[in-house]
Formats: sequence, structure tokens, C-alpha cells
Amino acid sequence: MSPTLFKIYIQKALELWQKKYAKMGLEIQDTTVYSMLFTDDQLLIAQDYEDSEHMTGKLIDEYGLWGLKLNVKKN
Repeated sequence: MSPTLFKIYIQKALELWQKKYAKMGLEIQDTTVYSMLFTDDQLLIAQDYEDSEHMTGKLIDEYGLWGLKLNVKKN
């Protein structure tokens, strides 16, 4: 997949996912931070382990709808 196409897919998938799970992130002033992206790496930010597990599972599902796969074993 080309980098441009990847960016389009990832942005749309994250927009849809964010609408459902953004409030599970970490509130900083007036903003909720739920995810950070750098190239093809992503960091999910949650308030506790349960939220993190739930968000990860739902993100995997959302990416799957777009033909994307999340490697949770990457460190």
C-alpha cells in the first residue's frame, strides 16, 4: 500500500473509532488524548488497563473493516 493511501485509510478508520472511544483517553486541560501516531506506529492512551484492552480490541476491529492489520506484538 502506498504511504498516501495508508494515511487516508488510517485517518478515516481513526475518525470513526475516535467517535466511539475518545472519552476513554487521558484528559489534558480541555482535550482528550487517546492515540498518538508516528509514521506507521501508534500508541493508545487509556486511563486504566481495562480501557486499554477494550480500546485495542475495538481498534483492531475497525482497522479490519478497512483491510488493515494491527501488530500488537510489536514493541
